[in-house]
Amino acid sequence: MAAQPAAASEPLSAGRASALARTVARSVRATTAGLAVLIALYGTSTLVGCRGRSKSGAGEASGGEQSEAPAPAPAGPGTPSQVKLLFPSPDDDFLHVETRQVTTIASPEARAAQCLGELFKGPSPGLLAAVPDGVKLRQVYVLEDRTAWVDLSGEIVKVGGGSRAELQTIFAVVDTLALNIPEIARTGILVDGEPRETLAGHISLGHPFAPDYGFVEESARGKAPAPGPGPGPGGEPGTAPEAGGDGSAGAAGEGAPSGGGAGDGPSGGEKGGGRL
Repeated sequence: MAAQPAAASEPLSAGRASALARTVARSVRATTAGLAVLIALYGTSTLVGCRGRSKSGAGEASGGEQSEAPAPAPAGPGTPSQVKLLFPSPDDDFLHVETRQVTTIASPEARAAQCLGELFKGPSPGLLAAVPDGVKLRQVYVLEDRTAWVDLSGEIVKVGGGSRAELQTIFAVVDTLALNIPEIARTGILVDGEPRETLAGHISLGHPFAPDYGFVEESARGKAPAPGPGPGPGGEPGTAPEAGGDGSAGAAGEGAPSGGGAGDGPSGGEKGGGRL
C-alpha cells in the first residue's frame, strides 16, 4: 500500500504568532524572577551562616583565653613588703612599732639580717634607739627547731639604764624577729661570737628568749608563735652556745659553728661564724 504524504504544516496567522510571543516572554520573565529570588535567598543564608560561625568561633576563643588566664602570682622575693620594728619611747616603758618598706627576701636568715639592719639604723623622730650606737650584726643563724642565734658586735654591752633598759634592748631584738619571721620562735644572743653571762650586768643571756609582747605597746601586740623545744642542758635544741677551749663558740654536743649564717661581719672560723 502506498505511503500517504505528510500533511504540510499549517502557516501561523499574525494573531496566533503575537499571542505565542507574549506567552514565551511571560515564561522567561517568571523564570528570571524565580532565579533572582533563589540567588538572593542563598546569599542571605550563606552570610548569616558565616556570621554565626564567626561569632561562635570568637566566643570559643574568648572562652579559651579566659580559662587559660593565669592567676595573680603571690608576692615573692624581690617584691615590696613591710616590716615592723620595735623602739623604746621617751614617754613610757613600752616598745613602739615603726613600719618600714623593704624588699621581700626568702631566706629566714636573710630576712632576720634585714630586720635587724633596719632596727639598728635607729627610729624616726619621736622614738629612742633600741641599741647603743655602733652595734652591728655579725651573723645570724636559724635552727630547725626555730631557734635563732644573733651574733652582735661588742657595742651592744654599752646599754645603760639598768635592768629595764637591758630588757627593752633584748626584746626589741627578740620581738622584732618574732613579729616578722614565722620561722623564728625564740632568739639567743651572742656577743662578738661568744656566749655572755649578762647583757650589761643585769639580764642573763644564758638561754634563748621567747617573744614577750608584754613589752610592746598594747595596740601593736601580736600573737606569740608557738615555741618549739626550749633551752636545756647537754646540747638539747635551743641550748645557748658554750665557749670552747680555743675561745670559739659552739652549741653543746654540736661542735663549733662553721659557715652558713647571714650578717654584716666576719664569717667562717672567726669567733663563732656559721650555723650552730
